[in-house]
Amino acid sequence: MDKQCSICNKEFSFIKQNKSKCKRCGLVVCLDCNKNEFKISASMLKPLKIEKVCLQCKTDCLYMEEQIDKLQLSWNKETELQFDLFQTSLNPEQYKQHIKNAKAQNSYKQNLEQIKSDLIKCFITQEMFNYSFQDWISHSTNQVKVNQIFDEIENLLVVFLSRNSEVGYSCELLQISIVLLTLIKDYAALQLLEQLYELMPYEYWPTSTQEPNLQTLVQDFQLAFKIDSTQISQIKKFMEYFSTPNTQTLFIKGLNFSCFHIIFIEFVSQMNFEVIQKYLIVVAKSCLKSFGQFGFDYKTIGKQILTKTDYKSITQIKNLLDQKLGNSQLTFSSPKSSIIRKRNSVCSIDNNSFIDNLPQIMTQQNSQREIKVEDNFIFNFQNEQNLQIIQLMKMIEQKKKELHELSIKNIALKNQTQNIKQISKKDHQNYLQMIEKVSSDIQDELKQGIQICKQK
Repeated sequence: MDKQCSICNKEFSFIKQNKSKCKRCGLVVCLDCNKNEFKISASMLKPLKIEKVCLQCKTDCLYMEEQIDKLQLSWNKETELQFDLFQTSLNPEQYKQHIKNAKAQNSYKQNLEQIKSDLIKCFITQEMFNYSFQDWISHSTNQVKVNQIFDEIENLLVVFLSRNSEVGYSCELLQISIVLLTLIKDYAALQLLEQLYELMPYEYWPTSTQEPNLQTLVQDFQLAFKIDSTQISQIKKFMEYFSTPNTQTLFIKGLNFSCFHIIFIEFVSQMNFEVIQKYLIVVAKSCLKSFGQFGFDYKTIGKQILTKTDYKSITQIKNLLDQKLGNSQLTFSSPKSSIIRKRNSVCSIDNNSFIDNLPQIMTQQNSQREIKVEDNFIFNFQNEQNLQIIQLMKMIEQKKKELHELSIKNIALKNQTQNIKQISKKDHQNYLQMIEKVSSDIQDELKQGIQICKQK
């Protein structure tokens, strides 16, 4: 029997009934910690209902409401996040053609049969998402027909699997696909899904049988947080359990939505799988007390992570981790099928888009870390040539900003035709000459960057 509140630790009275149960997470809490009302879902296919929730759920619900207002949330729609991620992506007609091509393949029916079965588990029996993600998906799919939801999920998955058969179907792939469709449009979700598996080391794929090298992660944990040898052993066991094939399950099913979203936004802004690995350390750190209390009962520990971890706490731990590690980088294996992923890239790169995306391409190609591949060769990208490229990339960005500022000033000058006497012809001519000079400098530096990149 519960003797105290799970949040504030206030002891329950046998005489006065001062305890209740959160309708959302099920924690037994005192009445003071359970008086917040929010719309929550009893089922992803039923209307949302206002219920009382605990203080822990309140943090998650408030964050969710903020995102709903910000994104003007609706299922499978174009959002600001999508435009921030991709300047160009497939258009609806191209995506429809991909669907048609995928359905013409022999593997289509086999994949679709498994997808339909798992969709029933997901939406009917509620087995694949925790209560927090169920709320988020329910808000997103509100007033959308079930058949439409299922069709759009199926289409995204069959197109992805037809283009990336080496990844293979899994429940984790279904989970992340559904979540992406609550955030961006389907054809952009396809692009992001392919980038995710491109960046993810092969051993982290849910269908992989290889074990990831966790030694560096454990060493980074020990470097950042002062802990004894017993706890190091516990941390290692925790990371082994939540690595292959459970990493995606931990981040999509083990955390509440607000924690996941904080990690997701940081990941897509950096496009670096290191973000996921660092947050694996962060979650492990948040579980230290649970290790002492529950040992290696990961089912109970998983419940502790879900009900007692909020996005504010993991953000604080992540900031502390970054401070302790400084500029050091993690080491992980490179995905075996990266060439295949690049071949299947959604968007072809023409000359103009290459120049526009040069800084991003350079950053990805010249990441300052050691990448350990299967044949045990170590490639160190920290050489003089790459440093020159990075410096050149920064100069290009600065010149672009200067050009943009000068363009704004020039437009302002042209617009002041009614008061032209206040502006001398000489000043106007100087602005034009400056713009031409900066533009010429940028073109020269871009050509140098492309030449160095080709030589490399």
